[in-house]
Amino acid sequence: MDFDNYKIPVSYLEGNYNNIMEFQNDISKHDFSYGINSLSNLANGILVSYFSDNKKTLSLS
Repeated sequence: MDFDNYKIPVSYLEGNYNNIMEFQNDISKHDFSYGINSLSNLANGILVSYFSDNKKTLSLS
């Protein structure tokens, strides 16, 4: 999945964080898309659940 302009920049991924919560708190200040937490293969496509702009989002592709 390509989040295009809403993907987390490499600079954030290479940051020096003490723990995952510190990272999560940092990215939650922005409108990035992240956190694919459900992926289902359906007869008419793929259903994906992720966070975008700090809101849970569903996408059927």
